[in-house]
Amino acid sequence: MAFSFFSRALLLASALPHANLVGAQTLTQNGELIPADEKTLAPAFQVLADPTSVLSEAERFQLTDAVLANLTELELSNVSLFNFASSDEVVASKRSLFKQCKTSPGDLLWPSKTIWKVFNILTGGALIETVPIGAVCYKNNAHYDAAKCADILTHWTESATHAGDPTSVMSPLYQGETCMPQSGNTSTCELGGFPSYSVKATAVSQIQLAVNFARNLNLRLVVHNTGHDFLGKSTGAGALSIWTHNLKSINFIKSYSSPSYNGPAFKLGAGIQVLDLYEAAKKYGVTAVGGECKGVGVTGGYIAGGGHSPISSKYGMGADQVLSIDVVTPSGRFVTADENNNKDLFWAIRGGGGGTFGVVTSMTVKVHPKMNFSGVTFTILSGNDTNVPDDIFWAAMEVYWRKFPSYASQGTYAYSTIFPRGADGGYMWSMLPWLVPEMNLVDFKAMITPLFDEWTALGLQFEPEFFEHDNFYDTWTSHFPVETVANINLRTASRLFPIKNWENEATLNKTISTIRSVIEEGSAFIQYNINGAAPAGTPDNAVNPAWRDATLYGIFGGGWAADASLEDMAFANNRITNDWGARFREITPGSGGYLNEGDVMEPNFGQAFFGSNYDRLVRIKKATDPWNVFWAPTAVGSEDWYITGQEDWLTLQTGHSVNRTQATAMKFTIGAALAFLVTSTAASPSPFGGKPKYHKGVPYAEGSKFMLDGKPFLFAGSNAYWLPFINNPSDVRNALTQAKHAGLKVMRTWAFNDKNETYIPGGLPMYGGEGAGESPIYFQSFKDGVATINYGPDGLQALDKVVKIAEETGIKLVMALTNNWADYGGMDVYTVNLGGKYHDDFFHSPKIVNAFKKYAAAVVSRYKDSPAIFAWELANEPRCGADGTRNLPRSAGTNCSHVIVTDWIADMGKFIKGIDKKHMVTWGGEGEFYEEGNEDWAYAGADGGHFYNELALEEMDFGTFHLYPDWWDKTVEWANKWVTDHGKAQVKLNKPVLFEEYGWLHPDDRLAFVNRTVPANQTRVAVIGEWQKISLEYKMSDAFWQLGVCGLSTGCNHNDGFTIYFNNTEESRPLIFQHVKEVAKVNARL
Repeated sequence: MAFSFFSRALLLASALPHANLVGAQTLTQNGELIPADEKTLAPAFQVLADPTSVLSEAERFQLTDAVLANLTELELSNVSLFNFASSDEVVASKRSLFKQCKTSPGDLLWPSKTIWKVFNILTGGALIETVPIGAVCYKNNAHYDAAKCADILTHWTESATHAGDPTSVMSPLYQGETCMPQSGNTSTCELGGFPSYSVKATAVSQIQLAVNFARNLNLRLVVHNTGHDFLGKSTGAGALSIWTHNLKSINFIKSYSSPSYNGPAFKLGAGIQVLDLYEAAKKYGVTAVGGECKGVGVTGGYIAGGGHSPISSKYGMGADQVLSIDVVTPSGRFVTADENNNKDLFWAIRGGGGGTFGVVTSMTVKVHPKMNFSGVTFTILSGNDTNVPDDIFWAAMEVYWRKFPSYASQGTYAYSTIFPRGADGGYMWSMLPWLVPEMNLVDFKAMITPLFDEWTALGLQFEPEFFEHDNFYDTWTSHFPVETVANINLRTASRLFPIKNWENEATLNKTISTIRSVIEEGSAFIQYNINGAAPAGTPDNAVNPAWRDATLYGIFGGGWAADASLEDMAFANNRITNDWGARFREITPGSGGYLNEGDVMEPNFGQAFFGSNYDRLVRIKKATDPWNVFWAPTAVGSEDWYITGQEDWLTLQTGHSVNRTQATAMKFTIGAALAFLVTSTAASPSPFGGKPKYHKGVPYAEGSKFMLDGKPFLFAGSNAYWLPFINNPSDVRNALTQAKHAGLKVMRTWAFNDKNETYIPGGLPMYGGEGAGESPIYFQSFKDGVATINYGPDGLQALDKVVKIAEETGIKLVMALTNNWADYGGMDVYTVNLGGKYHDDFFHSPKIVNAFKKYAAAVVSRYKDSPAIFAWELANEPRCGADGTRNLPRSAGTNCSHVIVTDWIADMGKFIKGIDKKHMVTWGGEGEFYEEGNEDWAYAGADGGHFYNELALEEMDFGTFHLYPDWWDKTVEWANKWVTDHGKAQVKLNKPVLFEEYGWLHPDDRLAFVNRTVPANQTRVAVIGEWQKISLEYKMSDAFWQLGVCGLSTGCNHNDGFTIYFNNTEESRPLIFQHVKEVAKVNARL
């Protein structure tokens, strides 16, 4: 949408501190204003004295306050862009409108070429404008070079090809597979998910300048060493990247002393790779703990993620070796973290993940004595074309798996891969290798001989190749495989299997059968018999506790065809996360995965990758980086960020970075609401040049409109809460078919029914069905405080039928997940079973909230790929209070307010969007406004409503309101204003509002139900017709309460006093059939 004049004024006023970002950059010399260029401006660094040789050469060159003071004295334009952070800046960052999304190319605050030029000068010419590695293969651009192209294509799958480039990544999938060298003759070279610029870091001062520059302009900042990353952490569209690959110093320290260690050590620059480390270890006659792949950077993501090693079963994880860390923090300051200094940072970086707490420039790590390594390699093939039948293969695998704890206790590192061989069947198992540090070959053979004897007795034929070396370097170079990289149609995940799974026979059997079933279904399985326990005396760190008692670490996953359809890709990716991954999570509760080789879509990554350390890591992250300078997928705090334009089954780094919490935290006065429009519009995909991305057949919100397949979707709908409970698919199909023929597009129904088995007759709350009566169908039951989800035929399978029939008839469903009222269970079922006392405990009791999240996750994940879903609705009419007769009481005083309810809405919305990124979410409220001083309960927020705040939440895609003047004791005039006021809210916040429920009683029912009368001319047709007319004037979609259908196996559905039946043409003709036509006319003009 176009910005209003006032909105533009707000935006520009917010940008005034950096108003000279597009003009010429100058400085003052001898009182004269002159251009800032290479002739007048020097690189910004100070060379520090280092008499004790603590610093590496790169670390002697630092940005200091004195250097910045000199630039300030010279009146360099925009020198503030390079300043260190201050406490004042923290406060300002929290209220900045621009913190909702990272500044991207084309944004108002994106630096001009002249600013980038000054930045380049200050870094000493270290700035590189990104040219994708594959650009040399594109004849249609200036970088074409046939010889270089041929060389890149020849070595494309080798890690060194990518490690030597400032922005190339070894998993092109995450940068969007743009500018691939293989496509040079058939497409154009685009940046895609590559950073816009990178800084070739050879000095700490350059890193400090980059961090300050990114923080002060709110640029996306990524840290990149070799690109050996399989989750998209080291790239990002529109980012500034710090390339640490050239910090290649390595210093051997014969005697290093710390509170926990005395002995030899290496000080490693940030660019040191595993190959460099192992070569140095051989040179100095020591053994170093590092990774398996030679292209991995040691002090970056490897150690920060924990770092498993061929020597881990003896000396622990890579992070357990760290003695000291030199790092540029998000404030821009260069500090050392060790056991005595910056202790929280020291704890967090060792296992708390890369790209999170700062830019590591070097680490000092333990090294160990030179030692002997003995081991074995072999390959076993099964299948019809071999002498190993599959049943013998699996029998041999099971014998091997059962011995894992025994082998791990002896320091084993057994690294092997299992691959299905294809359509003809069979498997290939390669041991690559199995070794034990500090064990001679005689003892190694003695250890494995019982296993080999059992295999022989099974009839397994194999040819082991034994080896022995007196150092690790020769072992590594002789027996480990060379890595293949740059796959574009493959994704993996990981899981740590704890030793306790081996302590119970039933659990072990299930573990083995689960692993086997996943492999049989097509997954590769890379397995490590390894234990990552920390050696005695190791200072505590943030390594995932799941490593400490693991005996098996497994990587699993699969791929898809190069020409796979979007549907096939979705299936493959969903299977990895939500099928195979779910099965492994089920058999290893409380365990986790390995951060560096994990699933980027891991449902609860905080627990999976950091375990019980996560809460402390979040606190340290907030204290160290309150500006959100650093974030990366699955990193600590990354749940607060998302990338625009992504599929719900895989997040790439091709969109814009948006912060979820900043928008939620804003206070929505009218002025701030307008400012919110500015920032939210800037964060949406369309202003950056592309059409908003949508899923075929799935409605979405765009501005104030609902959309479907790129076209406006203004609709008339209804409510049929009873669809899942009639337990007759023919009746469901009949009802939805009649609705479709009438022109109704959307039905709202209940995706809940909670059976309380601990109910005491005559006690509160009084649960039961609505007018339709009790149903044998229920989706969840509570007994003695334990919730059990019913997946059976009388449970969610009944809901499955409704969704399937909706798909077949083309009807969209709004699925409500719980009820404010006692009908069909609802909130109070959770509350009374889980220790609550008041109705509003549902919104803030952690135990209750988590129980509801568990149920919501079960339902949402079940249907998140269905095109029948219009939206998820958190609850039917959530309020602080409920029915004074059948429900629990509301807490006294102001314990429940719009703040509590709005926070719950935001939290639940974020939770559901974390599961289903495809469908919309709304809260299901009645539309209560919050106006201070207004005595009308519906406008005073008396029951916890604040419509403007709720509608403005980023987690909510649209708003809802209901209208029942009979129940609310309101007049027709009041009701008309109610509809109008919600229409105005839709216009003001530019977000859809659905007139979700409305009803008007007949005179007899009114007298019977509420003992009231109204003028005779206020008929249902006249009153509701006026509401529909007002709703259409504001272009709001609507859904009357409730759908009336006859011709069912039981006759007609229940009449609760508001039902409008199709066969009652006096009402249905104007209020349904004619109204549908009017809605279609308006929609055609949108």
